Amino acid sequence: MTFYSLNGAHPSERLARQLENDGDYRILRRLPEPDEIWCRSMPLQVPGASMVLGIIDTETTGLDPRQHKMVELAIVKLTIDSGTGDVLCVDAPVSWVEDPGEPLTPEIEALTGLTDADLKGRSFDQEKIRETFSDVDVIVAHNAVFDRGFMAARLPELDRPFACSAREIDWSAHGLEGGRSIAALLTSAGHFALHAHRAGPDAWALCCLLMMTGEGGKTVAWHLLDRARRPTTRVYADNAPYSEKDALRAAGYRWAASSRAWTKEGEPELIGNEVAWLRGLHPAIRPRVVPIDWRSRHAA
Repeated sequence: MTFYSLNGAHPSERLARQLENDGDYRILRRLPEPDEIWCRSMPLQVPGASMVLGIIDTETTGLDPRQHKMVELAIVKLTIDSGTGDVLCVDAPVSWVEDPGEPLTPEIEALTGLTDADLKGRSFDQEKIRETFSDVDVIVAHNAVFDRGFMAARLPELDRPFACSAREIDWSAHGLEGGRSIAALLTSAGHFALHAHRAGPDAWALCCLLMMTGEGGKTVAWHLLDRARRPTTRVYADNAPYSEKDALRAAGYRWAASSRAWTKEGEPELIGNEVAWLRGLHPAIRPRVVPIDWRSRHAA
């Protein structure tokens, strides 16, 4: 996998390559800066031939958008050729912070590096945020259910399709092993990020991963969109007895706390078979089938 990047310009690169060729070392390179990214110079004239991905990250006071608040939002806008996945344009990260009206916990301060002093009296510039998101076709997050929940609670006007880079990319198919966290993926790709766990650097790190060349010579971003925009079907095992939880989990079902039901998502033909299986598993189960697209897939 490679970046659309001007690699090799740094004088230490020769030493790094020498160590790599030794066979006893692995080298981690810093992520490129926005002005070091190579983009295809030929613009597209056909309407709809390009897509703008709004790659976001949030920092929050906790895990539940019904109880906790978003304190930082960052976005990196990445424009790709819809057909080839070529990188046409990538912007530098933009971020905003907001005072939640309550002290941050020591755990959140340690994780993010944010302090109460950083946030005191600050508020999101909603007009600027709306302007920044105005040309975004799809929002990408590494935990879309989490980030979408906080976005919907604080900025419901930013209603866009969502894609999840953790769940909707088979990273191993693109040569990255060792886990799905951004840190693990970067390490597998031979890179490291500065200032991790702040929204801006994390969004930029994810953008860099998506710009890498993946399977078939297309960017990982192209593969993500190809999968994310496919309609699927979700089945809910309503009224499933607690005694059947192990069988459901073994069959690939996940517990959806908001619906209080075990669920499974897939192609319509697959889910049709699941309905019959659920009915045979226990007579109390009432299968419920719902069509899903990238506007509804990651709703809480």
